[in-house]
Amino acid sequence: MSFVSTDDAAQQLGITPRRVVQLLNQRALEGRRVQRDWLVSASSVRQRQALSSSRGRPMAAHTARSLVDALDENTALPARRAELLRTREAELLASAIAHSVIIDTFATRDPQSASARLHLTGESALDRLTSLPGEALIGTAREVHGYLQDTSLEDLIDDAMLVRSDEGTIHVYRFRDDEFPWTEAPATLIAVDAARSTSSRVRAAGLDALDRTRTRWLAGHTS
Repeated sequence: MSFVSTDDAAQQLGITPRRVVQLLNQRALEGRRVQRDWLVSASSVRQRQALSSSRGRPMAAHTARSLVDALDENTALPARRAELLRTREAELLASAIAHSVIIDTFATRDPQSASARLHLTGESALDRLTSLPGEALIGTAREVHGYLQDTSLEDLIDDAMLVRSDEGTIHVYRFRDDEFPWTEAPATLIAVDAARSTSSRVRAAGLDALDRTRTRWLAGHTS
């Protein structure tokens, strides 16, 4: 895993070093304490840069999950949360929800073992977002993206022989409160995770799916 100083992170994010330390203490950035100083994970800085279009305070994990459930199941929401769906188009909505999710990246010689213990998401589950059954969006995914499935991160690291690496191909997602209440990743969450991809095709597929789902929800819940 590569690291940058708090000054470098602040410059990249357009904030003060003091704010970087606050984000580290809040676990909004990943890092390592070395005596009185911090080293900031370069990948977490890049993730926050990618989500910089989100406005206001970061969305709480339980709020994000409630929006995912409402969109996925086309169910009603309390007024304040419903307003979030009405006022945020797909790109901004994806960014806001994604702020509640952390991604750890690993390398491994046994990607199949890791994949079998994850609820696949993002580009690893794009087949669930297609409008036509069997339609292929990008072909075979070269990387694995998923949420922990009935295991702890520590056990997954041991069992699948994972090594933290910014250049790795195994991406483990987790909500900031470490809760995942579903038996598989909901399609809406897959779309959100795809929308944060650096691949333009994956990102476009995620945003398109999220826009369709939001449009359906608005049609049924806007008076």
